[in-house]
Amino acid sequence: MIITSLQGETTNSPVPALPLTGEARNAEDQFLLGRAYARGEGVARSYEQAGFWYRKAAEQGNLKAMHNLGVLYLEGKGTPRDEKQGYTLIKKAAEAGDPKSIAQVGILLCNGTGVAKDPVQGMHWLERGAKSGSPDALVFLARKKLRDPSSSIADKKEAVVLLAKAADQNDAVACGELAEVLAKKGDGVPADPERATFYAKKGAELGDPLCRYLYARKLLVTSPKDAYPWAKLAMQDHAASAVGLYQECLSFLKPEDVALGDAEAERISSSTPAKH
Repeated sequence: MIITSLQGETTNSPVPALPLTGEARNAEDQFLLGRAYARGEGVARSYEQAGFWYRKAAEQGNLKAMHNLGVLYLEGKGTPRDEKQGYTLIKKAAEAGDPKSIAQVGILLCNGTGVAKDPVQGMHWLERGAKSGSPDALVFLARKKLRDPSSSIADKKEAVVLLAKAADQNDAVACGELAEVLAKKGDGVPADPERATFYAKKGAELGDPLCRYLYARKLLVTSPKDAYPWAKLAMQDHAASAVGLYQECLSFLKPEDVALGDAEAERISSSTPAKH
């Protein structure tokens, strides 16, 4: 499984005020312009153009651009898929101290993506990333502790702590993982429904499909009207079981309620932080 993410994926930084037909002024402007093309903000989305500007910035030493260009190679977006080249770029950024790249190198080494599989070295990079507070590293390590059959109760409790650290940095994936763990009792981790709902809502607002499903399911108990927009968004995001939840919400609503819910779903969608 390849876990990749672009730099600045949950920020709402403005598109740089640059002439798109001209030369960006410096490496940071070039990175921002590449990100604008990757997100489709102010311009038509184009991973080819994103890669062009990321490459120009990376050649000047911009670590964020180096990382993002590596991700494009890993995913084959705007360029032929080349996992080895993707790993090389991200490793170079990691060695220069880029926090997101440090975590990513660990994940790629653990998965054997673009490089020979080396879980020992991978964990070294991930632990380094976790110490610096990298959400990607924290989530990966937490998942490993939660899903490893040999994990102890202490390991699973530590996983909850790691997820909370990532979720409190507005990492949507961490919010979803944490909401699921806290919603059910088992494996030595006490259930905490109130905290589970808090993180489900937070992740839903950040755009995580799992959180939107979990939050809608929670709201359905008391208010199908409030649950409906989140269920609709979860279904659009292809969250598991969301279609059934969406249909269940519909069964309680009048046509005017559906119209209001559709408008609310549109409002939520337009205010969700961009992922790329």
